[in-house]
Amino acid sequence: MSERWPDATISGIDMAPEPPVEFDAIGGVRRSIPYASNAKKIASASVDLVTALMSLHHMHGVLDDVLREIARIIKPGGRLVIREHDLSPGFGGASMYAFLQLVHIMYDMRDNRLNMAQLIDETRYYSRAEWTRIICTHGFEYVGADIPVTSNSQGVYYAAYQRV
Repeated sequence: MSERWPDATISGIDMAPEPPVEFDAIGGVRRSIPYASNAKKIASASVDLVTALMSLHHMHGVLDDVLREIARIIKPGGRLVIREHDLSPGFGGASMYAFLQLVHIMYDMRDNRLNMAQLIDETRYYSRAEWTRIICTHGFEYVGADIPVTSNSQGVYYAAYQRV
C-alpha cells in the first residue's frame, strides 16, 4: 500500500500489548499502535479504510467496543474490509467450529501461548449474514465484495462495508 499511496499515513493496530517486531515491515506500515494503550488517540472520522483480516472472531467480549471504535475513526463513506470465517448453515456447522478451534489451538501451541480456556472463551465464529448484521448495527452498510477465498478449508471470505 505504501508504494501505491506514498503520501498516505498507514497505521496498524494490534490487540497485543506490543505488536510483533516484524509488524512494521508488513505492507509498508509506517507505525503500529498497540490497541490497549493508544488506539483511542486516533481522531474521530480521520481514517478512510480499516481492514480486519482474520481478527474479529477473536474479539468476543469486546467485539461491540472494537466495532464502535472502528466506526468512530472511519470517515463517513469510508470502508471497512473484513476477512473472516463463514459458519453459514450447510458449511460445516459444529464440525467446522471444532476444526477452527483445533487450528487455533495448534497456532497457540506453535507460538508457545497455549491457553485453551482463554482461546475458547474469546473466539466466536459467525455466518456471513451474522457478521453483516453485527457490523451494520455499528453504522455500516454492506456494499458487497463478498469474495470467497478459493480452495480454503476454513470457510474464509472477504466482505466490504461503508460507514454511513
